[in-house]
Amino acid sequence: SSDDDDDAATAGERKFVRSLGKKCIVTKLIWMPDEDAVFVDAVDDNYNPLERFSKEPGTQPQARIQGAIHDLHELLPKDYQTPDQLNGFVKTEFLAGMKDQRYAYRNRLRANPALFGRTISEFQSSAEREKLAESIGRRLKKNKTDEYYYDTFNVPLLHEDYDGEFDVDKIFLNEGLFIPPAYAAQVHAALTKGLSGATALVTKTAPRKVETVDKLWGLKKTTPSMIAGAAVWLRWIHSRDEEFLPIGDVTAIDWAREYDAYMRFLMEGLDAQTDCVLNIFRRWDKQFYPNSDEGTAREGEYDIDEVDASQDAAMEALRERASA
Repeated sequence: SSDDDDDAATAGERKFVRSLGKKCIVTKLIWMPDEDAVFVDAVDDNYNPLERFSKEPGTQPQARIQGAIHDLHELLPKDYQTPDQLNGFVKTEFLAGMKDQRYAYRNRLRANPALFGRTISEFQSSAEREKLAESIGRRLKKNKTDEYYYDTFNVPLLHEDYDGEFDVDKIFLNEGLFIPPAYAAQVHAALTKGLSGATALVTKTAPRKVETVDKLWGLKKTTPSMIAGAAVWLRWIHSRDEEFLPIGDVTAIDWAREYDAYMRFLMEGLDAQTDCVLNIFRRWDKQFYPNSDEGTAREGEYDIDEVDASQDAAMEALRERASA
């Protein structure tokens, strides 16, 4: 039974599973879409990864849940995949690891504003971070003078040489990506290489020789979730939100939905081998994994209609590029 498996699990086994939950945050997904279903439902062999973040009617939430199930089974050794284990100590420890890592990253990133070219005073309170709202995509609603929303893709901090609008050739390649203020790259470095590694990236000095999670986890190439996760963390760091939650506690930004949109963009671009998306991965791999193989609404300022329109426009621009 599940209780028997829980009792039999050693401290080492629990620690191991918890470590996989931590790894999941960077390499797979930030939040589980449905914790109960993911640890109970069977793997669907007909699952199509390209439908995982689809907005097509009838695909959700099952496609998103199946994607998480596949992620879970890829991370867990077969010895930890019996139904009793999955719905017992594996679920408990895996989710605890994810929660621990989110909390650790939240504290690490917010407490070190210098990594992002910011001062302590700029990050010290929600009110101060309000001044950074436009940099993370806050825009006036169409035909409105005093109502705002947060755009998913038309975000200055996510673009290289931002010129006032979303650009498929510049998204996720923001200006100064790998040098100060090195925004999104700094997030990934801080998550995988620790503070010393992130600081070394900024100062262009050799990092201290310590065991970092990129080595511990054997990270060898950039994945869509790494980029999507860094983009969400980057925007959240500069937001008024105090806690890192699926839906912002102050802004009401649906961060889980934003993450899904970035994943949809990156995965569809990879599948179509679209040049702009391949370039994103080349740039990230060159910086972090040079030896990798190439080719790889609540009340608040979060208006679903406006956000949907911006996400749809970004996907349309990507598809136009793919068919060109």
